[in-house]
This record gives sequence, C-alpha cells and structure tokens, in this order.
Amino acid sequence: MKNKYILWSIALLLTIFASIYQKLVGPTHPDWLTTELNGTEHSYKLRRSNDGDYLAPIRIEMSDKKVTGKVHYKHFPIVEGEEFSTIDFKRDGEDLFAELPHQPAAGKLLYFIEFDTDNGIVFEKKDNPIVLRYRDPVPDWVLVPHIFFMFFAMMLSNMAGLMAAFKSTGYKQIAKYAVIALIIGGFIFGPLMQKYAFGEYWTGVPFGFDLTDNKTLIAFLVWAYALWHGSKKEDSRWIFVFASIALLAVFMIPHSVLGSELNRDSGQVVTGMISWLF
Repeated sequence: MKNKYILWSIALLLTIFASIYQKLVGPTHPDWLTTELNGTEHSYKLRRSNDGDYLAPIRIEMSDKKVTGKVHYKHFPIVEGEEFSTIDFKRDGEDLFAELPHQPAAGKLLYFIEFDTDNGIVFEKKDNPIVLRYRDPVPDWVLVPHIFFMFFAMMLSNMAGLMAAFKSTGYKQIAKYAVIALIIGGFIFGPLMQKYAFGEYWTGVPFGFDLTDNKTLIAFLVWAYALWHGSKKEDSRWIFVFASIALLAVFMIPHSVLGSELNRDSGQVVTGMISWLF
C-alpha cells in the first residue's frame, strides 16, 4: 500500500509538470518582456489570446508618466498590401492601455509596441510581431469539466503505466478508468468546447488537421489498443507502460499548435496544415 501512495504521488507530479509545461510553451501563453525605458527596466506581459466578443485589451504597467506609446497591428495571415494600423496608448493610472479590434472566432492579428521616451523611440517585437488569437467565449460548464477530465485522465494514465512498470496489481482497472475519463473530457466536452470556441464540433481527422483534436484521438487509440491487447494476454504490462508514455508525450504538445485559423478570403475556419495551404 505504501508503494502505491508513492506511485500516486509520482503520477500527480508528472501530471502537474505536464500541465505547467504545456501552458508555458503554448502559443496562447502571454509573452513576458523586459524593456529599458528612460534608464529603468520595465517588465510586462503582452497577450497572445483573446476569448470573448469584446475588444482585446493591451495593458502595460508604466509608472513613468513620461513614457507614451502606440500599438501597431494588422491581420494574420498577412494580407497582401495591408499596412500596419496604429492605436495610441491611453494613460490609465499607472498603466498604458489600448484595445485592439475584435476579430471573428479563429481570427488573428499581428502586433508590436512602440514606446516614446526621453531618449527616443523604442520598439518592442517589431521584427517578430506577436500573434494574437481570437476565439468565442466558452461557458464554464463546458470548460471546467473538459479541463478536469483531461488532466484526470492523464493522471490515471500515468498511474496505470507506473503500476505496470513496477508490477503492481490493478493497473488494468486504473487504465480503464483513464480511458473513461479521456472519453468524457476529450470526446464529450472537448467537441462542445470546440463548437463554442470555433463553431465546429470536431476538426481532427478525418475532417481536418487540428493538432489538439488529433492528439486526443491518438491517445485514445493507443490506450484502446493497450486494453484490447491486455484482454488477450496476461503478461501485457509493457504495452500499458508504452500507452502511458504515449499519452503523456502527446498531451505535452501545447494547445493551439496547428489549430483553427480564419481564412479571410473564404470566411471559413480551417485547421492545421490546411490553414497553411490556403
């Protein structure tokens, strides 16, 4: 029993590590920057996602009242001939504040910052503009269960793999619970979340190349095979270890990589490699 407590602790730590890693490296995670202005370093974050039907706020803490600035933006993918539009920052107490225009679900904007200081103009992200992604709002009754069951499935999967690796009994039952949690989170609440955010229930194979949907499908197929294989052979623990590692690996791929993107010519939302081709 003591060993199982240790394995549960390891499974939980692996899940926490994977969730933090996925969030920090994902393309929707805010971009943290430090810029020297008027001889003082200022640290701030620039948003890379906007969920909702409102304008995208850009807020930078700037106690130096002498510093003003602008936000330059244009559509992404880049529209041929389109120049950057400009919005002036307004002073809001200790902050510089501006709002970028609302975009349809899966629409994107490129933007960079211009600071006007006593020492001249300072640009931030001009050579590598930030991509700001938009999606429609997702209600909590969809979002919360989706997140819970996906990470619960990952923890159970980790536990099943660890139990199989260390020859602990009961790993097949834990694996079944992991697959059930994966089905609930990935194939019930996942499509609902996708529908609210981008207007489609499923954008993975065979309807698209959305990596978030496809990695869920891959994880399910690997675990389904492991359960099937385990029902045929008594000594099948290494296939359970492999399935656990496979799920952990694909779930560490950040959300929104090869995700939904608005095709501005057709007005349709495309996904994955399709968004690169058209």
